[in-house]
Amino acid sequence: MNTRRKTRRIRVGAVPVGGGAPVSVQSMTNTDTRDVRATVAQLRSLAREGCEIARVAVPDAKAAAAFGKIRAGSPIPVIADIHFDYRLAIACADAGADGLRINPGNVGGEKNTIEVLRAARANRIPVRIGVNAGSVEKDLLDRHGGPTPKALVASAERVAPDEALGEPDHAHLEAPGQLRPLVSQRQLHAAAADVDDDGPRALHVHAVDGREMDEARFLGP
Repeated sequence: MNTRRKTRRIRVGAVPVGGGAPVSVQSMTNTDTRDVRATVAQLRSLAREGCEIARVAVPDAKAAAAFGKIRAGSPIPVIADIHFDYRLAIACADAGADGLRINPGNVGGEKNTIEVLRAARANRIPVRIGVNAGSVEKDLLDRHGGPTPKALVASAERVAPDEALGEPDHAHLEAPGQLRPLVSQRQLHAAAADVDDDGPRALHVHAVDGREMDEARFLGP
């Protein structure tokens, strides 16, 4: 039986994550986030089924403008999932998001990521720093021989230094899809230990294997 890695505890809304807390049930809406009524209805449905944290995509300014109403109508914490425009993350943080999910590789790199982290710190919410094989910097790929767990952790650490994150923080690492799930988990834990000199961050291991499949498989600890 695997033993759980000891980490710092954070909170997503009222839900504890890490630090020995029970594994939380999370899901994501598939509605048009600009449609407040439909999105809130789906969040309420997820809550009835036992979901504890939900994530919604925020693809544009109209979705960001709707986020505050969505959060107000949701019975469970809501994370804003941001791609490409870091300003949407800041808007959602100010609108009451319980957490943010960003990939520094597609929000403009370190400068914009730091702006998002500052907004999160001001609103006292955690951030999932999502890195994957396609977003690891070339020098790290060369140094570590490809998109290995050590390269993923190093990429997340590069754009999310502790002094920018403040408290609470939450590092989210997406394991390369080509690795076997258990190997991915173990290697990520080992790699993360290299940068956990001030206390282990919670890891969200998300391994997606889409080879010859109609849908992706989610695998996590």
